[in-house]
Amino acid sequence: MSERRVRNRDHLPAIRLFYPQVFQGTIESAIDKLSPDERKRVVGTFRSTSNYCLNCHDFAELEQQVLSKRPSLVERLRDAARILYRFYIDADDRYNFTQDSPLSDGEFDELRKLVILLGKELRIQWEEDPEERVGPTPRDGFGKVRHGAAMLSLDNIFSDADVYDFVDRVRRFLSLRRDEPVAFTVDPKIDGLSVSLLYLKGEFVRASTRGDSHVGENVTANVATIGDVPEHLRGSGWPDSIEIRGEVFMSKHDFNELNRREEAAGRKTFANPRNAAAGSLRQLDVQVTNSRPLSFFAYAWASESSSFAVSQFEAVKKFASWGFKTNPLTTLADSVEDILRAYRIIEEQRPELPYDIDGVVYKVDLLELQHRLGFVSRHPRWAIAHKFPAEKATTLLDAIDIQVGRT
Repeated sequence: MSERRVRNRDHLPAIRLFYPQVFQGTIESAIDKLSPDERKRVVGTFRSTSNYCLNCHDFAELEQQVLSKRPSLVERLRDAARILYRFYIDADDRYNFTQDSPLSDGEFDELRKLVILLGKELRIQWEEDPEERVGPTPRDGFGKVRHGAAMLSLDNIFSDADVYDFVDRVRRFLSLRRDEPVAFTVDPKIDGLSVSLLYLKGEFVRASTRGDSHVGENVTANVATIGDVPEHLRGSGWPDSIEIRGEVFMSKHDFNELNRREEAAGRKTFANPRNAAAGSLRQLDVQVTNSRPLSFFAYAWASESSSFAVSQFEAVKKFASWGFKTNPLTTLADSVEDILRAYRIIEEQRPELPYDIDGVVYKVDLLELQHRLGFVSRHPRWAIAHKFPAEKATTLLDAIDIQVGRT
């Protein structure tokens, strides 16, 4: 076992001025995964800043009392921010292209928040805005598909207070009276790969990945191998043209079986079910995809040629009647208290679920209200993802270094 030591974390006070809700263990473990030289520069810069900001309570005080008088420290902070930004972009690209990101979901989320706040406070114009970055451009070898409607990502929240804020924003934007109800759907956030399936007159004709939200990869042949994707829509009431959107994923059982086969064949195993699903779907050799056990849940739609539902909940029920698998845990909530109760139930069930989830999604149920709310930046105003806290872990310490000062 390699020796682990408790490091002095006196650089964290400065980080908290940029990012007050810092989850100490998670952001620390993300910074630890920088190269040794880059980690030294980042930690050293924040440590120097911390030494100056002992009496600062927020960034405004830091800027007024310290940074305005020390331009060289500002440049060092910007250099540290650029290191973290490049690390974030690299981790995001590796997550989307090679499925071997060095960061856990929790580390990635914390790093993204820190990079966004550093950019704003230090007035850095990023080449790619982390708040608007949705996904990678299509890789070579796949045809390109322009989506009829953009496949946007969801904004993330992390606390009960954030849920109250989200619901309050929705109500204020809609100018609802205090006694006017607004319902939300609540469903697990599957940790997989988003795809869009085009159906014309009930026939499956094309599948594409999210890509950069406007242009994705043509993965029609690959998706056609997934048993959960119907070739023909069942029942009635479906529009002549519609894009059904959902998540391709791999169950925990199928993931374990796949890794056993890969290991027995002397091939590299996958780190987690999400990586396995993404790597299996985005194969230029369709036979590889066909040999992998992939699943699909439908939960959204776009570019419909005619109306078929008045609410999110009704639409998902229609999907099931047309032959799609939908998540049985999807439910309705009429208040923040109901939303949080549903969140806790799903969180408790998480370890026993047959698939990985990394949070819970809330959507305004009535489609008329969704249309009124519209979009902001790259996110809908009417939906949000409530991410689970970083999973706790226990670390065995081999040694502790204690340093005694001169005083």
